[in-house]
Order: sequence, then C-alpha cells, then structure tokens
Amino acid sequence: MQTLPYEQLRKSKRHGVPEIVRGFKTYSSCRINELRKTKGTPVWQRSFYDRIIRNEEELNRIREYILYNPARWRNDEHYE
Repeated sequence: MQTLPYEQLRKSKRHGVPEIVRGFKTYSSCRINELRKTKGTPVWQRSFYDRIIRNEEELNRIREYILYNPARWRNDEHYE
C-alpha cells in the first residue's frame, strides 16, 4: 500500500455518513433490480434515520426495537 504525500491527503475528498449511505443504497438498489430483472423498482425506504450509538444500553434498546417493531405494524395506521 502506497502512502500519499500530506498535500494529497489534505486535498482528498471526504464523505459524510449520508453520502456513504446514499451511495450504498444506490449501488445495491441497481444490483438488486438487475438480479431481479425489475429495473427502477424501489428497494429502500425514501429516507433513513442515522444516529451514533453512544453506549450498550442504547444499543440494547435499538436491538429490542428492531426485534419487536414488525409485530406492531398491524396496529400502525400508516402501515399498508
């Protein structure tokens, strides 16, 4: 692996989390639709909620939400 000189590192483009997520979603959507032969079909929700998980307690609350949330969908007035 070649290291870049300091000036090149300073000028290199940095990407924030939203840009990285957008790129991942774009690439994966294209690839999924290519494999399914369903060009242009939405794969992801329109937006996302990003958050830095700050401790073990918060991580466990998020895990619990992910685990139990689908069971609550039938009671959600916005769920189709």
